[in-house]
Order: sequence, then structure tokens, then C-alpha cells
Amino acid sequence: MKVSKGKTLTVSIVVYRPNMAYLVETLTSLQKAIVYAMNRGVICKAHIFLINNGSSRDVLRFIECYVHRMHKETEICGTVLSGHGNIGYGCGHNIGIEKSSGDYYLILNPDVALESESILNGIQFLEQNRDVGLVVPIVLNDKKEKSHLCKRYPDVFSLFLRGFAPKAIKKFFKYQLDSYDMTDIDLNQANKDVAIASGCFMLFEESVLNQICGFDPRYFLYFEDFDLSIKTRKFSRIALLPQMRIFHYGGHTTHKGWRHIKYFISSVFTFFNTNGWKWL
Repeated sequence: MKVSKGKTLTVSIVVYRPNMAYLVETLTSLQKAIVYAMNRGVICKAHIFLINNGSSRDVLRFIECYVHRMHKETEICGTVLSGHGNIGYGCGHNIGIEKSSGDYYLILNPDVALESESILNGIQFLEQNRDVGLVVPIVLNDKKEKSHLCKRYPDVFSLFLRGFAPKAIKKFFKYQLDSYDMTDIDLNQANKDVAIASGCFMLFEESVLNQICGFDPRYFLYFEDFDLSIKTRKFSRIALLPQMRIFHYGGHTTHKGWRHIKYFISSVFTFFNTNGWKWL
């Protein structure tokens, strides 16, 4: 199936002191996936915003050179946006969202690798399922194991078990954590009843993203994707699509030091104060 002509895709990637090996893999696989979709008539034009929240001059120079070379080799446009400082993950993406006026919008992490068919399959699914405004992929870890990144509405107990409890305690509460992680769903079947989607890869119908006005700027890091998912479900459904597959190398909040734990806890309070507290 080909979608109607003239459809456009915008992608935003926020970079802050990125792992360069992951970033190169992200950009290379993204370019291949966009070209694959273009060659099959699913999109006619694509624009990538690389939003620099604070990286070295060498990283910035690499990104600018990559964008220039990509535009020479393909029909993909790219823009590097800098000078705003480290404004956080969601606010960084909001810069791209505010500048876009396309049909589809992909929010993407700088530490993922896309399979070539992922964008094509995601856009075709959105075209065929007009009740869905956001589609997310099956996520594989570095061991090629499927990760359950889609969640049910969180409770405080499960969040802190997941983030901070030792393995023995997690094992004791496995049933509760499995329910939160939606491990009961079949990852081989499309599912339109996702409550919370991971922000590492979110392919939106852009009109839906505009209705919810992007990310809430109160979140600096963590839970901005939870909040965005809840706002999205007020206007449309969120679907998990097994024909979209990516590799994700990030995560592990508690292994990133006390500053990240502080961001995590602060965002937990913002999330529950906004959307309603659930303790167990």
C-alpha cells in the first residue's frame, strides 16, 4: 500500500554529550529507514532537527558535517539547532515540534538503531488506523531480547521497586512489576490499548502532537513521555506495532549518578501531582 502523495516526515533528536558510536548508528539507520520509505512512495520529503542541548565543539562539528553530507546524498534535509543551552529532553524536542508543519513527526533518542522498514510500516499503520495518533515499536536490547517499554499507569511502589530495589526484592514482587510492564500482552500482535509509551521512539500523526502542544516544559528529564502519552490518549489511541522494530541502548536511570536520581524523583512528583497519585 502507498499513502497519498505529498506526505512529509519530521524527526527531532536531542543530543547532550552523546555516545558517538550510538549517535552514528542512530543517524545511519534513520537515514536508511527514511530513504526506504521515500523509495516506496510513503513520504515525499523528510526533515531532521538535531537539537544540541550541550555538546563539545567536536560533536557539534560532526553533526553539522553529517547533515551536510546527508543532504548532498539524499533528499533528506537537516538542521542543527544550538545556542539554547541544556533545556531538558522535552523542551529540546519542543523546539523541533514548534518549527514543523508536516504530516508525521518522529521523536527519537540518539541511542537507538532502526530497522529499515520501521518508518514505512509505522506510517502505513497510521494511515490504515485513523483512530491511532501515536505508534511505537517493538524494542530490542543489545542482546536482541524484546523489552517491555510500554507500561500501564504507574503506582509509586512499582516505580521505586523498578528503579531502586535489589534483584531479590524485585523477584518477590515479580507479579506486580510484570503487570506494570505489560508483560501479559502478545508482542507479535498489534495492540491499540497502550497506556504509556516510551519516549525513545514515538511516531505521531503530527496533528495529534499539535493538539497536545508537545511536551510539558515542567519536566527536565524523565516522565515527560509518560505525561505526553496520557495527553495523547485524550485525543487518540496509542498502538504498539510489531512490524516496527528498533534497538535501544539507553536506560538504567539508577546507574547514572545522584543527579539523575534527583531528576527522576522530581519528575515523579510532577507526574503524579499532574495526573493523579496511585500508591499501589
